[in-house]
Amino acid sequence: MLVSEMKNITVRLDGDTRKKLKMIADREYRPVSNQIGLFVREGIMRYAEEHNIDLDRAT
Repeated sequence: MLVSEMKNITVRLDGDTRKKLKMIADREYRPVSNQIGLFVREGIMRYAEEHNIDLDRAT
């Protein structure tokens, strides 16, 4: 995905969740924002599989 195609979103996290997310991102050598994006994409794919939804057709 091109950077110009990406949209901004604000995510509010409690301190403990933010620390844990930072630890994961550091272990994966990613910025926190990229780690959040990865988790969101993986969650969407898992949801679509569990509910038999073809998201490519839905867009």
